[in-house]
Amino acid sequence: MSTRPSTALLLRAIQRPSFLPHSSVISRPQRGFATSKVAFKSAIVTGAGQGIGKAIALRLAHDGFDICVNDLEVNSTMVKNVVHEIEVLGLKAVAAYGDVSKLPEMETIVGTSEIARRTS
Repeated sequence: MSTRPSTALLLRAIQRPSFLPHSSVISRPQRGFATSKVAFKSAIVTGAGQGIGKAIALRLAHDGFDICVNDLEVNSTMVKNVVHEIEVLGLKAVAAYGDVSKLPEMETIVGTSEIARRTS
């Protein structure tokens, strides 16, 4: 049995973050608040082939964002699955492989995302 959390569980955690303290100073944003006022709805999500990165990519896609799904090339099968899940929603998704800790690879990832955004 896998000890990894399901995507549905991760999506629920993002929708209702339980780690935020209940106080009058820090309040939870309303659903969609953070993404509803963005002019260009496209995002690069790193580590998006699995886990929290995947959940964030899917959540942003549900909020109407086109997504550049980034992960290491060794995770290409998982990245392709995430891209497919987003495209099923009728949104644009593109895969960009690379290590964001290496500047030349990060520049390539951003370039891939920019090209995809311009052609959408």
